[in-house]
Amino acid sequence: ALALTASLEVAVGAFVLRHALMNMVHPVGANFAMEVVNPVQRARVNGLKQAANKIAWVISNSLGGVLIARTSILGRDGFATTMFITIGLYIVGSAMYWRFFAKEPAGGVPAPGIEPTTES
Repeated sequence: ALALTASLEVAVGAFVLRHALMNMVHPVGANFAMEVVNPVQRARVNGLKQAANKIAWVISNSLGGVLIARTSILGRDGFATTMFITIGLYIVGSAMYWRFFAKEPAGGVPAPGIEPTTES
């Protein structure tokens, strides 16, 4: 909708929905990362996660700016091109999450090195 609409109302609704859905993954990812890491190493891992996130944002924003300035797809401006690429990456990312986390390991046994938690 963001890539193809000319309606401000549709674009605003799509943006709010996209933002809400994107922010839903952060608490789950942060909790999972802290759960599988030794408590002594949690600060370091969190710092590395944050640094990797910021570096990825710098690279993707730079690349996105170049794509927006230099490309068009389906007769649209470069913004549509970046949104279509983003859609493809979301699909790949969702498929990877599904593949890696959808099923519990056989017999309910956690992966090696991951101790089951008994906390509520």
